[in-house]
Amino acid sequence: MNKINFTQTGGVPFTNNVAAEFEKAYSIFNAYGALAGDKTIISGCIENGDEVSEGFIYLNNELFYFEGGLKSDNIFLSEINIDKVFEDQTTKTLIKIRTLKFGNAIENVWDWSDFYRIKTIKELQEDLKDLQEKQVITEAKLAIFEPGYTVFPFFRPVNEVPPGFAPVWNIAGRTIVGLDPNDTDFDAIGKLFGSKTHQLTVDEMPRHRHGTNGNTAPNDSGVGNFANGSGSEVNTKLYSDYEGLDMPHNNVQPSIVANYIEWVGLN
Repeated sequence: MNKINFTQTGGVPFTNNVAAEFEKAYSIFNAYGALAGDKTIISGCIENGDEVSEGFIYLNNELFYFEGGLKSDNIFLSEINIDKVFEDQTTKTLIKIRTLKFGNAIENVWDWSDFYRIKTIKELQEDLKDLQEKQVITEAKLAIFEPGYTVFPFFRPVNEVPPGFAPVWNIAGRTIVGLDPNDTDFDAIGKLFGSKTHQLTVDEMPRHRHGTNGNTAPNDSGVGNFANGSGSEVNTKLYSDYEGLDMPHNNVQPSIVANYIEWVGLN
């Protein structure tokens, strides 16, 4: 920033060039407004019912004083010229007072609703701290969304799988069972077991027997035997007729079909 040293002896010359330096000096403050962005309320402009207090607004790369007043839909740029008589006795505009105020004009009019209030640095720091804390929680929650970590049932066709996800085909036709380290059937992640159908073995059948009718006669030992119809007593094993078709039974619990998908990331 340039500096003007007025604290000197000998009579400091006050010229047009010196005045121009004044303008340069305070125009630098417009750079601070650029940090906030266009159409921002830098300070003041507090709404209280239908009234809005005075304040400062950054607009079109300039920092303006806002007069405040009765709130309306629009604000405009008010320009008031102050004329002075110069040394050559001509009257010229020396000062131009430019402020923003509520109302309408032919040009340089803006919607009041387009202006927004910036937060202080302290408020922004508090927001940043809150976001960082939330980010830690979010990252912890999203840690499971790695390829091969988690799958989701998706009740739409494969060609409608959203970007970033892909079908998981090694689960096709299967259900998912929780890990149980104490059960040899369920003691390893990714272990495959079970079948869609099952045919009972003899050991799996319920213990049962079938009755039949026949003639018996005692033998020498007094044990009853079935008679063969010829008068001779012999031990004879009788069988009932075969029943059943020896078909495997359905081994599937009530189910609903869906595509399984997993997060694979965006390219």
